[in-house]
Amino acid sequence: MDYLFQCFWHTSICREGKEYLKGFTEYCDSNYEMTASMLVNAKSFIVTDALLEYGRVQGEKRNMVQRLEGLEGMEAYFGCGPELRQGLKDVNDSVAISLFGENVRGIIQAETFLLSERGYASLEAYSKHWDKFYTDSCRYYSNLKHVKHSWSDYVGNDKRENIIFTRFKNQQLYRLNSGEYLVSGSLSDSFHEINVVLSLNGSGTRVIAAKSSFLRVPDAICRESVDYLRRLEGKDLIGLSKKEIAELLGKSQGCVHLIDIVHDAVTTLSLYIKQVDLKR
Repeated sequence: MDYLFQCFWHTSICREGKEYLKGFTEYCDSNYEMTASMLVNAKSFIVTDALLEYGRVQGEKRNMVQRLEGLEGMEAYFGCGPELRQGLKDVNDSVAISLFGENVRGIIQAETFLLSERGYASLEAYSKHWDKFYTDSCRYYSNLKHVKHSWSDYVGNDKRENIIFTRFKNQQLYRLNSGEYLVSGSLSDSFHEINVVLSLNGSGTRVIAAKSSFLRVPDAICRESVDYLRRLEGKDLIGLSKKEIAELLGKSQGCVHLIDIVHDAVTTLSLYIKQVDLKR
C-alpha cells in the first residue's frame, strides 16, 4: 500500500479578551500550508479583522499575509455566504476561501458556550431556540420527536473559559496493492467524531464501497444517516459539487458533517490529481 496524499484542518475558537473571539483555521497538505483567521465581537459576531497567511508554498508565488478588509463588518453567522464570497472575491484560491467558511462554522458551534453574550438565559433556552431555528436541517433536527437527548442534555455542564470550540479534520489517500485506491476522512470536534472510508476503482475516482463510523454524536438518531452512504457507490467523485453530495446523502435527513467529510474527500482527490498533472 502506498501513501499518496494527505490534508489536515484545525479550527479553534478562542476568547480574545472580554469582548472578542479569535477564530482561526489552519490547513496543511503535502504541498502547502495556510491559516485563515477572523476577530469577531463576542456578542454580535461582527468581524473586525480578517487575515489570510500562507506558510509553506511549493511552486507558486503568493502574498504571504493578506488582510481582508472586505470581510470587516460581516456577521459571521448563518446566511453570510454571499457577503463572505464578496469579501473574498480577490482571493484566487478555492482552498483558502473554504477556510473562512470553516471559521464561520466554528464560530456558530462556539455559540453553545456564549449564552450570556448572545442573549440566552440558559442552555435549555438556547437548545429550544435551535429546535425551532434549525428544524428540518439534518437528521437530528428533522426527527426531534424521536430524539432521546436534547442538545442541552448532550452538552450538560460543560463550560468553556478560553478555548471555546475545537475541530480537527483530516483526509488521507492511499493506493492499494490491488491497484485500487482508498480515501479515509475524519472529523473530531467538541461535539462530534465521525470517520468515512471510500474505496475507489483503479482510476481513483469512482466509488466501489463506502463506510462510516459515528463514534461520538449528540443522539443515536444521527447514526441512521450512514445508510445514505451506499448512494455513493458507482458514482464518479470528481466534479461532484457539495450540493450534489448533499442530495445523495439525504439532504435534511442526512448528516451535515458526513456531507462535509465526503466533500473534503472530493477536494483531496482533486488536489492530488492537480499535483500529479503538474509533475508530468
